[in-house]
Amino acid sequence: MHTKISLGQWEPPTVVAARNRADAEQEKARSMGFEEYSKRWLQMIRTEPNRSGKMRAVGTVRSYAGKVTGYLVPEFGDTPLKEIDANRIREMTGREEGIGDN
Repeated sequence: MHTKISLGQWEPPTVVAARNRADAEQEKARSMGFEEYSKRWLQMIRTEPNRSGKMRAVGTVRSYAGKVTGYLVPEFGDTPLKEIDANRIREMTGREEGIGDN
């Protein structure tokens, strides 16, 4: 421990514990399925102010909810968030674009 202190690498146990808790929460969130995450997100946008401190309009929330439940949840379902990447989004949007080409 004295060596870590002298090298400036020592951290108080409370700091290490807080970082470990934050890392565990982050991993838990990344393992959460998309549908569960989307429910939490929709609840958050209904009840918490946006960046400017204003509550979102009912129509805005309704629009977001319609897009999430109409397009995204059917596509991703319970897929863990960590598996949804740029390629998966490109795949989905490529199929959507192909629909109008008929």
